[in-house]
Amino acid sequence: MPDRRWALAAALFLLWAGPTVAMTFVSFDPPGSYDTYPASINKEGKIVGYYNDEHIRGHAFLRAPNGAITLLSVPVSSESRAVDINDQGWISGWYQIGGHISAFLLSPSGTLATYSVAGAPTTYPGAANASGAVAGSWVDRKGDNHGFVREPDGTIKTFDPPVSTYTSASGIDDKGEIFGYILDSSRVGYGYVRSPSGKFTFFDPPKSNDTLTYAMTQRGVAAGSFLSSTANRTEGFVRSISGAIATFALTPPDTEESSTYGVNNGGDTTGYFIDVSGVWQLFVHAAGGGAKGYSPFGASQATGTAINDKGVVVGNYLTKSSHGFIGTP
Repeated sequence: MPDRRWALAAALFLLWAGPTVAMTFVSFDPPGSYDTYPASINKEGKIVGYYNDEHIRGHAFLRAPNGAITLLSVPVSSESRAVDINDQGWISGWYQIGGHISAFLLSPSGTLATYSVAGAPTTYPGAANASGAVAGSWVDRKGDNHGFVREPDGTIKTFDPPVSTYTSASGIDDKGEIFGYILDSSRVGYGYVRSPSGKFTFFDPPKSNDTLTYAMTQRGVAAGSFLSSTANRTEGFVRSISGAIATFALTPPDTEESSTYGVNNGGDTTGYFIDVSGVWQLFVHAAGGGAKGYSPFGASQATGTAINDKGVVVGNYLTKSSHGFIGTP
């Protein structure tokens, strides 16, 4: 599909009382894209993600602030996806050769490293920190999920928090702390922080029946979604560097589904919710303020996947196919 570098102000759907805030959206697709899925944006406005071609094969890409798109390919791989770019320019992702999924790490200078957890058929990396350490998840031959950390020298350590039957790791901050969530034997989720020494601290928002940590920053701000035991719906949370947890409702009371996928160092978040009419909308929630919903370009579905410290949001929206967007306040 052609790269559409045009901008227009999308309609704003106000969810709760508060001032109307306009956001300008730019739509883009890498050449040859059938579906486009941006995943991450850093402070400079560099974006990574992947697109599917007409054969539904995924290809990792980097989009520069001027709109130039570079494909991030791993030799002889059949598929690749970029999942994160940090403020120093480290790009984390994965690629597939045959039935084996391995991870890659592209340094700011352009050096490519590939790796996998020993004996694992599948290695899914999360976000890297300023030193180039990476944390993520791996799947064993029985199909069980575990965590790993790859140090800057390439050493890989695996881990599972106590009582975990499923371990997910979102990434690692500049202090070496790893954020993620586990599922226990009852398939109930709990957020965790793993210290550099390997100590685990669990956390849950108040009145949570199920906590899933999806996003974190290099400074150690984390965010995600939880099932409220009182409202019987999914709501959002932000965990500050100090460990304090703030919660917020993403949806009207009679709407159940929502997810928080991105957070910045100021505690602003983005994700999606489904409104009372069934429209799947992008949301942006300002720390300490209200949430605003957007349907870029009149899309039937829109999801925010990342937000940088300037409040610029990236994600995808659906018309006949999926396209990438950049939302600037």
